[in-house]
Parts: sequence; structure tokens; C-alpha cells
Amino acid sequence: MFDDLTKKHIFGTSRAAPCEAVWRLFSFDIHYSYPSVMKLNFHLPNQNSITLRDSQNLSALLKREQIKLTMFTEWFELNKRDTEAEKLPYAELPKFYVWHEKSDVRVWIGKEILKWRLGFLT
Repeated sequence: MFDDLTKKHIFGTSRAAPCEAVWRLFSFDIHYSYPSVMKLNFHLPNQNSITLRDSQNLSALLKREQIKLTMFTEWFELNKRDTEAEKLPYAELPKFYVWHEKSDVRVWIGKEILKWRLGFLT
């Protein structure tokens, strides 16, 4: 099978589907640089995974309170605070909430949902 470079070299062209052609005409990004899939981990109580770098001290890392805050545990906390989040299954949470993870804060924060309205023709 020819790769795209070989096709262009031999045949002088490559085929694009109509929808891809329109996207290219308007210079829209075809492939985004960020991942479109978010991995949602879950775990049993006090059995969450941690990543330890060679330069980190294990005992110091385990003493940090933030180590207990995971996406999964904070989903339960969000359900206590937000009645709308309580209706969502864990798998659908990233559609409406963003996970913020910094050195001292790990929390789900609600997204601003854009509502588009069509105008009326008179």
C-alpha cells in the first residue's frame, strides 16, 4: 500500500473526502494537539494510584493531603455540593465539568455551556 507521500509523488494528487476538503478550504484544524479522550480513573477507598519520580521521597509524598484527592473521590464531593452534577454518571462528567489539578488544589469546576440561539427572519 502506498503512503500519502508516494501517492502525491506518483499521481500528483491525493483524494480528500468532501467534508475534509471543506475543513481544509476554511483552514480549520483537522487534528487537534490535545487529547480528545480523558482517562477517568476509579479505585477502591485508600487504594488510589500514585506516580513517584526518582527525585521524590515516598514518605513525604504519602504525607501530603492532596494525594487523597483524586478525580474519583472529588466526583463524590462534587455530588454533595452540586445537585446538577449528582444527576450525571462519572463517565459523562467531563462534558460539563473541568478537572483542575495544581500543586495544592484538585477539584472539578463547572464549564460555561455556550447556548447558541438562531435569529428569526422577519
